[in-house]
Order: sequence, then structure tokens, then C-alpha cells
Amino acid sequence: DEPLLALFPEPYALKVSMAWGGMNRVLNVQKAFELMALPATPGSAVLAVTDDFWPDNDGTYRLSWNGVGREIVRTEDQPEAVLDVRALAQLVTGYRSFADGVPGAALLRPEALGTLNLLFPRKSVMISDHF
Repeated sequence: DEPLLALFPEPYALKVSMAWGGMNRVLNVQKAFELMALPATPGSAVLAVTDDFWPDNDGTYRLSWNGVGREIVRTEDQPEAVLDVRALAQLVTGYRSFADGVPGAALLRPEALGTLNLLFPRKSVMISDHF
């Protein structure tokens, strides 16, 4: 856990830069929920999604799973969290979890945090696509 620059004899001679490894966007929220891996333990979550570019994605979705199957339906239920589609992309891919705090996501029911962290666990993400 040492700072990287402290490992070099002349740290000020180094140039540091950051390059994005890739980008993604959820084009179809319903399909993204249908394709993502789900926790082994049964559960459910209600999420409101906003998409300022593609209004068909706007809505509140109830995700229910039981280890064998899943059901994803639009609902009028009160959501446990509200997130924009950019935040959803980070959560679905595992780039971030709710525990990390995700810009564009608001947790409305703190008691749902455990379930949401199981639903959207953080994962090592590797996008290897060069144009």
C-alpha cells in the first residue's frame, strides 16, 4: 500500500497520466436487468432509472430473483434507489457498487443497501478493445 511515486528515486522526474480503458452505456434497461448475474440468495429490489437521452428506459423496475429464475417488471412501487442510466452502467458492469457511492445514484431506503450491494457487487473490470 505504498504510494507509487515513493518507490522511485526521482519521483518528480516522472510524468503521470490517466487513460480511460473503455466506456459503456446501457441501451435497454430491461434487457440489462435480464442479462446480469444475480445473487444466489433470493431477494428483490425496486429501482427507478432515468435516461435523459432515451426516454424508453425511464421507469421504475422491480427485480425479483430466487436462485433459479428472475422476474423484471415495471412497477408503480416506491423505489429503494433512483439512478440515472450512467450510474446503472457502472453498477451493472461492477465498476462500482452502492457501497462505493455512485454519482447519479441516490439511495432512498438505507435498509436496502445490503441487498443492493449483493445485486451490484464490485468486480474487476477489464475492457480490452482498441480502435
